[in-house]
Amino acid sequence: MGFFLYLRQLFVSFWLLIMRHTVNVSVYFSLLKPFLQFFPVGIPFEVQKSETFFLNQQNKQP
Repeated sequence: MGFFLYLRQLFVSFWLLIMRHTVNVSVYFSLLKPFLQFFPVGIPFEVQKSETFFLNQQNKQP
């Protein structure tokens, strides 16, 4: 179980790294969504959370 937690953490940090350098976030999401079903449960939720977070961040910027 610890391995999956580590994997998830790795995935999330990698994901956040991508996001920081991405202009068009939604393109990444549409590309990655098909793969998310193969990951252990928590990940699609994390991604959903970060998607909402980053879209909110983008909307805040003038």
